[in-house]
Amino acid sequence: MAKSKNHRQTEGNGELVMGLSDHLREFRNRLAIVLVIFIVALLASFAFSNEIFSALQTLAGGLYDFQVISPSEQFTQYIKLSLLVGACVDSPFILYEVFAFASPGLKSNEKKFLMFLLIAGFGFFVVGVIFAFKIMLPFMLQFFAGFNQSPDIVMNVSVEKYITLCTSTMLTLGIVFEMPVMTLLLTQLGLLKPDWLIKSRRVMIVVIFLAAAVITPPDVVSQVMVAIPMLILYEISVFFSRIVYKQRLKKNPYLAEEEEERLAEEAAVKAAQEAKEAQERAAAARARANAKKAQANANKEKGKQ
Repeated sequence: MAKSKNHRQTEGNGELVMGLSDHLREFRNRLAIVLVIFIVALLASFAFSNEIFSALQTLAGGLYDFQVISPSEQFTQYIKLSLLVGACVDSPFILYEVFAFASPGLKSNEKKFLMFLLIAGFGFFVVGVIFAFKIMLPFMLQFFAGFNQSPDIVMNVSVEKYITLCTSTMLTLGIVFEMPVMTLLLTQLGLLKPDWLIKSRRVMIVVIFLAAAVITPPDVVSQVMVAIPMLILYEISVFFSRIVYKQRLKKNPYLAEEEEERLAEEAAVKAAQEAKEAQERAAAARARANAKKAQANANKEKGKQ
């Protein structure tokens, strides 16, 4: 009886080829591992939910009084915190399982790139969350507390609103810090070139400051505090894009030839433009010289008269 296509087969070179059912079974096993770790992390986080919320409370520096406005609010918010913490704890295992599942079908250089992409993505996200937790959130909370100048207004903050503010800020900055990783991926896919990033640097500076103004309180200090790391991330993105693009040029002769032709065309256009500007300057200089000469002759004629 012939073997089913879904069973494992062996190629002529001796490598084992997995069928569809084998892939599905492996995916199920890896998904089960991820879910078990997530459930364990969720339960552990819920057990320490008071401590987690206390850590968030310290960011406010005792400037707020916290309250709940519904019987189930504290419980639901602790569940929300536990879900987020569980997902964060589980994320390295998710990344590993994704790499382990995809790596058998990748070449050696593709495996290295995928591993670097996953590690860098996780690392930049963690840095963004730490930046939000240590720098951005304390400054924002102090700003909002200092904005209240009326003695008739008491700063009683809902637990739900406070947790939402903290978690959304940390997630937003974590995603913003993924800029170099996204640039790396888009350059590798051929959708982005380092020259585009360099040429649009001035525009991106304006866009970054506008984005910082949107996601921060309305004061210059906090906007600059967010804009400066984003500018640094943009320069890191340019650096990563250059490295990846050079590697693509080495591996793809056709792409390298296209790049040489493009650079030669840009150099020719630039040289023609410079020559044209030089001719215009020379013509303007001659016109000024002729005008001075004509003025001098006119003055000379007036002197004779």
